[in-house]
Amino acid sequence: MPKKLYLYDAYNDEWNLDNQIGLSVRPGAILTIPIDSFVRTKGCVVSDEKTKTLLLPENTGKFFKIWILDPVRIERVEYCGRVSRTNNECKLPQYIFGRMCEKNFFGSCSNDVFHIFKLGVDYIVVNRSFIKARLVR
Repeated sequence: MPKKLYLYDAYNDEWNLDNQIGLSVRPGAILTIPIDSFVRTKGCVVSDEKTKTLLLPENTGKFFKIWILDPVRIERVEYCGRVSRTNNECKLPQYIFGRMCEKNFFGSCSNDVFHIFKLGVDYIVVNRSFIKARLVR
């Protein structure tokens, strides 16, 4: 059974997935759990070089602490890979990927990449511009 999907912009504002997403909305993340389930922290998230070198295919299956959007901290998530309009390399469940494509989640940018994480049975799909990640040892 598909889970409810929550769509957020970079400021943690929730968007209604029943409406078409236009170019004025740049999706920051889509989750199967409400964002207010996580700890809000000070500052804002801008992806850094360390994150770019960590979130690669060879680190699929490893665990990370991540900060997303405006920011919330999520302590221990499994990295599943990345997804774009043309590549669902991590095999994101069809009910999520299909909804992302159907509602123009990728916008006009075919090169927009989203990183996929799992927290138990929940998914966290984050635009690469709005995430900071550190490996959990």
